[in-house]
Amino acid sequence: MKNAARNWKTTIAGIFTLLMLAFNVYNNPAILKDPTGQAQVLAQAGVAVGLIVAKDGDQTGTAAQPKQ
Repeated sequence: MKNAARNWKTTIAGIFTLLMLAFNVYNNPAILKDPTGQAQVLAQAGVAVGLIVAKDGDQTGTAAQPKQ
């Protein structure tokens, strides 16, 4: 979870995706019984979790070594 704080932009996008998922299920709970809706919910949840735990591609996550 260290990546979540370090990469706050992707974490915010993941949280927003989870909020949108919750909003969709709240407004239409029948989506959980429909096979197509279930796949959509699982895909959206996977994207949200992936964004939250993601590490930016251009960042190593370590301190840069000073050049001499």
